[in-house]
Amino acid sequence: METIKKVFINILTLIRIPLTILFIIFFDNSNRVLLLFILSIIILTDFIDGKIARKFNINSRLGSILDPYCDLFFVLFTSILFNIYDLIPITYTFVLIFKFAEFNITSYYAGMSSNKIPFMFDKVGRVITALYQGVPFVVVIPFLSQYCSAYIAFLIIGTLISSTLRISNLIHTKVYKSYNK
Repeated sequence: METIKKVFINILTLIRIPLTILFIIFFDNSNRVLLLFILSIIILTDFIDGKIARKFNINSRLGSILDPYCDLFFVLFTSILFNIYDLIPITYTFVLIFKFAEFNITSYYAGMSSNKIPFMFDKVGRVITALYQGVPFVVVIPFLSQYCSAYIAFLIIGTLISSTLRISNLIHTKVYKSYNK
């Protein structure tokens, strides 16, 4: 039964990839209701897969890898799409790639790669990830799109703060451990 639950949760996670592709395909159509519907399902499946996993205490290495990579697929490819349409600055996309690289590197050096859960998650990083997922909504919803530049600037600053905290925390932890040996 637990295997069935894991498969179901992983399917919920993976469904974000074809939904992202659908969003990209329909983006030029300008049907905002359809785009918002697709975005809502993407966000809902991201929320639900984690809730179900926590409720049933089902943690799998595969699921913990799939989730952030499906998130990356969604935010990166929508970011590239928005770059093509000149709706957001390309700087944002580079900062997004930097953040994901930093997330992987700091998780690796924190020793998470040898654990069942291969990534090191933190509260600030979770907020930043949620804000990344909000960018497509800000772009698509007409009354929010006027605030897109401010939202992106806030997100870039938040990303830099988040990365600085993660890196300094990692350095502090490694130095503290080596000093106390």
